[in-house]
Amino acid sequence: MRDIDYSSEVQWVSIPADSIGNFSLMSAFADYILWSEDGSDRPLAVYDMAKSRIYSPVKEGRAHGEVLNINQIIPANSGFAISDNYKDVLSFYKFSNADSSFVLNSEVDISSFSTVAVASDTVIGVLSTGKGRYGVMHKDEDTLSASFGDYSAYGLDDKAGWGLMQGHLCLNDRLGRMASFSYYTAAYDIVDYRDTSVINSTVLEMSHYDNNGRQYVTMRPDSKVGFISAAANDRHIFALYDGTELSYYMSHKGMRPRSYNLLVFDWNGKYVERLHSALPLYGLAWNESRQSLFICAMDKAGEYKIGKVVSL
Repeated sequence: MRDIDYSSEVQWVSIPADSIGNFSLMSAFADYILWSEDGSDRPLAVYDMAKSRIYSPVKEGRAHGEVLNINQIIPANSGFAISDNYKDVLSFYKFSNADSSFVLNSEVDISSFSTVAVASDTVIGVLSTGKGRYGVMHKDEDTLSASFGDYSAYGLDDKAGWGLMQGHLCLNDRLGRMASFSYYTAAYDIVDYRDTSVINSTVLEMSHYDNNGRQYVTMRPDSKVGFISAAANDRHIFALYDGTELSYYMSHKGMRPRSYNLLVFDWNGKYVERLHSALPLYGLAWNESRQSLFICAMDKAGEYKIGKVVSL
C-alpha cells in the first residue's frame, strides 16, 4: 500500500466552486469531464476543460430525449452514452458543431440489461432477464446474439444474482474483455465477450443477505458496501472499494458511500496494488485521449473536487 500524495500526484481541475452538487457518477473523454447529479432537473453536467465551460445537455423527464435515472455514463463513438435503468434506454450523444454542444443521436432498447458497456456497435452487459449472467447484442438489433455465465459460484440462481451482483463495468476492446465489479458484494469478474467465457471470478468478501424464495435478495444491515466505482485502460483496472456496513449509512442519512482505497488490478484479474487516499473518493474515470485517471474527492471543507492523477 502507498499513500496518494495530493501535493504532487494530483492536479485539481479548475471547475468553479459549488458546481458539483449531489454527485453520483462520472466519466471522461477528450476535453470533457461528465458527472451525474441525483435529484436535479438537469441530471448530467458536462465540463469542457478546453473552454472552462459547464453545460447540461439533458433534462429530467419522461419525454423523448429526457431521462428518469442515469445509472451509467459511457464514452462511446467520439461522444458519450447514458444508460437510464428506469426507461431501459441507452442514449447516444454526439457533438454538434452548430451550437458547440452534445445532442441526442440515437437510442437503443436495453431492457434485457441492468448495466452495459459499449464497444463500437456492440453492447455488452449484465443481464436482468432471461437466462445467464452476461449478454452481447448489436446496438441496431433487438435480440441478444449471445448470453453466458451464471451465479452458481455464489449459490444464487439468475434472478437472485441480478439483485445482489449489480455493479460497475469496464471494457478493454483491444483484448475483448469486460470487468464487472459488484456494488453489494466485494466480488469481481473478468470475462471475454468475444469468446463468451469467464476468465476470472473472485470473491473478496460475500455480503450478508436474505434469499427470499430464490427470487430476489435483500441486504442485511451488517452487509458491507463493495465497489462503488471502476475505470480502466488497456493495462489496468482501477476500482474504489468501500467496505462500510450498510447499517452505518442507514444511521447517517444523506451520506454517500465513499472509499479511501483505490485498488489496481490487471486484465487477468490479478491484484496489483492499493493506493490509500487521505480524502474520501466518490468516483473514477479514465480519459483515453489524455491517458489520465480522474478522481472525484471531497475536500476538508466538504466540497466535491475533481482531479487528474499524474502518477500511478
